[in-house]
Amino acid sequence: LGHLFEPVVGERFDLIVSNPPYIAEPEYAELDPGVRDFEPREALVSGPDGLAHTRAILERAGEYLAPGGLVALEVDSRRAEQSAGLAWVSGFRDVRVERDVFDRPRFLLVRKERA
Repeated sequence: LGHLFEPVVGERFDLIVSNPPYIAEPEYAELDPGVRDFEPREALVSGPDGLAHTRAILERAGEYLAPGGLVALEVDSRRAEQSAGLAWVSGFRDVRVERDVFDRPRFLLVRKERA
């Protein structure tokens, strides 16, 4: 997962948007075949807890965000609060979870403090 920011080392962004993999390894076999058989495994599975990619992005995003910059991630609704906690542990204080059209907690929005 160390390769996520490799192509943009040294850059600063006002916005980082990602729909990272967020299925836990044990859940993969239980996925609907229409999803499991269509998408590459790497596009779906994110470690044993489903949070490896989200964690990796949040741990490094502060280095790449301009002051006041925003990270917007799609997250598993079952792990939205855990994802928000990862943002907090990564040093972000402006953290919120927004709901999708089905009223499920789906989007993690994290803003870097202004200088």
